[in-house]
This record gives sequence, C-alpha cells and structure tokens, in this order.
Amino acid sequence: MSPSSSICPLYRLDDKSWPVPIGSGVLLAVGPAHFLLTCAHVLDHLDDPTTGRTSLLSVLNGDLQPFAGTGSVSRMPATGGRERDRVDVTFLRLDDATAAGFRAQFAFWPVEAVALGVEASHDTHYTFMGYPLRDAEPRGKGMLRPQIQKITARSYAEADYHRVGVMPYSHVGIVMDGAPMRDETGNVHQDRPLAPILNGLSGGGVFKGVRRRELGQDVPVELVGLCMELPPEHPQSFLAVRITAALEGIRRRFPELSPFIPETPDVRVVQREPVALSSTL
Repeated sequence: MSPSSSICPLYRLDDKSWPVPIGSGVLLAVGPAHFLLTCAHVLDHLDDPTTGRTSLLSVLNGDLQPFAGTGSVSRMPATGGRERDRVDVTFLRLDDATAAGFRAQFAFWPVEAVALGVEASHDTHYTFMGYPLRDAEPRGKGMLRPQIQKITARSYAEADYHRVGVMPYSHVGIVMDGAPMRDETGNVHQDRPLAPILNGLSGGGVFKGVRRRELGQDVPVELVGLCMELPPEHPQSFLAVRITAALEGIRRRFPELSPFIPETPDVRVVQREPVALSSTL
C-alpha cells in the first residue's frame, strides 16, 4: 500500500459554489472505524462570518462531495490565534457510506502501521505528503485534478527543536536545506519563501522509512504525524505534530476503540480538552 493513497485533498465552497482548496487529510483505519485526520487550522477555513460554517468536501466516489463526521478539534488557545496551538489536530469518525466513498479512490492507512514514541519513530529523513493549494485549484468547470506533493528531507537535530521551541516527544520536523524547489511556473528559486509553494500540505501525512525503502532497504513505511506548519523561527524547515495527539484524542472520545490503538511509550503531549464537532459539519 502506497502511503500517498491515504492522503486526500480537502475543499470548501466559496459564495459562488466554486471549490476552494484548504488543505489535506489523512485517512486512517482504527479497528472497525474509519477516520479522517487533519490539522485544526485547516478546518478554521470553514468559518465564514457571513454564511456560517460551510461544508467540508473531498473526492468521494470519484466526485467532489460534502461529507460529515463526528470527532474533535483542538481548542483555540486563549492566549492567541491558531499559530499558538502546538497540538493543532482534528479527527472525524466517518460513517460507512462516507468511508466507502473515499475507498473508491483512496485507501485507509492501518493504525497498526503507525510509529509511536521517539525511539520507534526515529529516522534520518522523513517524507511529508499533501496537496499544495496551487496544485489543487479547479482547472475549469467540473475539472479537478489535484496533484500530491512529497517532500523528503533530513530530520530535525536537537538544535532545530530548540530553535522552534518544541520537543521531539510531541513534534517532528525536517530541514529543507538541500536542492532548490520549483514554484508553480516550474522555475527554480533557491531563496524563494516556501509558503507559496507548500501551502495546502497542512493536515497531510508524515512517514518514516520512505527514503530508505526507495534505496532498496527492507524497512517498514510507517505514519508518524501530520504536516503542521512552516515555523517562522526556522523558515527552511517543515514541522509536524506527532500522530500521538490524534490517537489519544480518539481513545478518549471513542473509548470502545481503545483496544485497537497502540500505546505510546513516552507520551508527553499536553492535550487540552477538545471541542466536540457536530456530525453535520
């Protein structure tokens, strides 16, 4: 199973019912249940002060469709906006019909293939996957061809974690100090800010083992976290929140699924009381 098959693009509709890409999501199977995971700040784009909360859409049964789920989103920090949220996760439990719609084009990553704990999830390189906004825009009426982007780079060193102000127990990051990246026109820009190129990967998946598997090593590919942000303290890096936060949130919200969720050996994620999401999101 390719890890990219478990990453889906997420959309909302504008006031003219035109699809607007807002980020990415990870499809995860936990025992008999099916979830969509993403970052909380991705769903913040659904708040429209004029029309209220708009529908969340993705590609189901080969077409862009709204979908619903029941779950939780990390609470907005009282001290500031979402940029101060160091948890920044959302999980939605999907009903059977919605899960079947996703399976027409995607696949649900098994929770058994998740790496938990600093030691088990350690790798020299990590691969971040998601759908950049620039590659997910509509290409005409009824034409959507979102293109997934994969970025593999060296993992954070201890100094990188200190620079960003997070801990390796709760986050994981990569430093993109290698080859230059191309912008939406295909031109190479060595010193171009990464935000215009990578916006939209938020909520996508972070995996270990991808690079070593490509080099021919017989290692498992495992889900480690969710693409989170390009931290301003370290502009040439990409930060992810570890999957622990989402899994422990699922365990708390849906205790009947706890036997299917692996235990984290070194949980040090401080999780605020989540906000319940309506099943008519």
